[in-house]
Amino acid sequence: MGSYAAKIFKGMRYLISCMALFLPSVLIIADVSLADEVDKAYSAIKNKNYKVAVVELEKALTSNKVSFASKNWAREKLGLYLLEGREGVPADPFKGYKLLTRAALDWDYPSKKAAAYLGSAFWHGKGLPKNPAASRKWYSFAVNLGDQANEKWLQREDILDKEKRFLKAKAKWRSGKPKADRPFGIVFGYDFPFELSYEYYDTLSDFALKYYRVEVPAPLPEGDIYDNGYEVYVTPKTGKVYQVQSELSFESIEMCRNSLWTYVQGLYSGVEDKNISSCENCQIPEEVQGLYGDRLWGDVNGPTGSKVNSNYPLFVKSDTPMIGTRLMAECYSNSSDGEAIGKLAFRHLPSYEIHIAETLKHSPAQNWYGKIKGETVSHASFAPFGIRLLAPLSGDVSATFSEKGRQTFYQFTDSYDVRPVGSVKIFKDYFVEVSPFSETVVRVDASADFTTHDNCVVTMEAAAQDIFEKHATGKFNNKLKMFTSPKKGSGIEPRQRWIEPFYVTSSGLSKNYDELNDQDLSGVHIQLNCLRGGRDENSFKKKYGSMANKMWELSVSFSTAHKDNFLNSELCLLKPNRGCKKQ
Repeated sequence: MGSYAAKIFKGMRYLISCMALFLPSVLIIADVSLADEVDKAYSAIKNKNYKVAVVELEKALTSNKVSFASKNWAREKLGLYLLEGREGVPADPFKGYKLLTRAALDWDYPSKKAAAYLGSAFWHGKGLPKNPAASRKWYSFAVNLGDQANEKWLQREDILDKEKRFLKAKAKWRSGKPKADRPFGIVFGYDFPFELSYEYYDTLSDFALKYYRVEVPAPLPEGDIYDNGYEVYVTPKTGKVYQVQSELSFESIEMCRNSLWTYVQGLYSGVEDKNISSCENCQIPEEVQGLYGDRLWGDVNGPTGSKVNSNYPLFVKSDTPMIGTRLMAECYSNSSDGEAIGKLAFRHLPSYEIHIAETLKHSPAQNWYGKIKGETVSHASFAPFGIRLLAPLSGDVSATFSEKGRQTFYQFTDSYDVRPVGSVKIFKDYFVEVSPFSETVVRVDASADFTTHDNCVVTMEAAAQDIFEKHATGKFNNKLKMFTSPKKGSGIEPRQRWIEPFYVTSSGLSKNYDELNDQDLSGVHIQLNCLRGGRDENSFKKKYGSMANKMWELSVSFSTAHKDNFLNSELCLLKPNRGCKKQ
């Protein structure tokens, strides 16, 4: 039984945590000599040079030479300094909270000092909101880890009284929010309710932060806790709730369906639902076929209004703000006893917008939006023919919708035929590919037709040379190769000629582009082709009739190096049943 196994696991975890109480705390301090980063941090702390200490502590957390015990000591110290701020060190309360929480809940070396720091912060409202219930929780945890200094504090009657009054006021505040904005009693767009019991997951990358096995105020009826139970996701910088989900076990598929469907209907009674539909016959990946019993997904609109915070805009049209909640529910069974697993997820779109913006801001290597606002475009490759890549399609561009759902690797784009302001005489046709969600331009393409192979190739070389003159020294022939298909000497008339694809960045030209590690966000992939009969044979036949196979089409394509990653991040918003990775 899934629920039974979960309870056993939870008990074992608690036992192991209790055993950790007997580990001498001096182990952490004794270990500081094992790595230079820890030695330097320890010396800086001793001399009250906190600016240097913070730098060395952060190095220690990413070093392979630092032991697990020393890393948790580093989390404890760094978390405290960032929570409160120190001379020369600006306060970053939420990051400090994350570090202290992880230090306190560490599997092998739980820190009673980190737990006590959190208890004090929540009690006094220093760096964190005043929360007597959360304060008592953390002080209790510290005492269980051997902190005798705060044991008498916990026995004070006024502490318990303040906790009860706080929880009563919190429940009243929560009940005043629309049902659609508080699944399982967790209110979207606000801080995680720190008074609740939970376990914690943080990659320390600032991109992923979640609480799991959360004891929610309003649990789903009938289902038993399974695996992670209830999970709550918060934004990486400000800690606002944007996603809540559950994973529970039920006695049968039927009970799972009834419980999930009834809960959804009750939660969203009185508000507008959009695109809510059963997905029982959806395309299911082969590896899980036969497991799913039913699936429900769609959007539910809460109260209409503007975006939560105008400082965190995605590039969406002003008339389509991100409002409401996206949901997905599913029940499946893969056991012979008929037991079923139920999953129910809610994603608050305005708060999710903030999550994306904060993630991009703190992940420069993956900032696919680039510096769009106020950026000076240095050369044509970043705005081919005057159309800015990684920016919404400008209203100044004359555009005609041409195709929806154009396949691009494993994503889809919409395309427009355009007449750009910066058009070039030799090119007759232009089109752009945009994200279906925000209409952000990810590709710009220009083409021209020629009656002979030679004219097409000469023009292609001239276009390549023009790009090279802006970004590299020397002649194009010394930099990139020309390819022919079929190969020369085959005796078959060539059908295609192309120049080796290349990348242009603000720092120059390259044949390769490391999109994961390169901090230069300006990478633009450029490809030039000459193709006999055109890329679209049917269009060419309509245009040139029997002469189509003798004609040549030159195409020049500019696309962002992060195109696929960018599109996937946006399409996961649109299609919650795509099997996207958790955002």
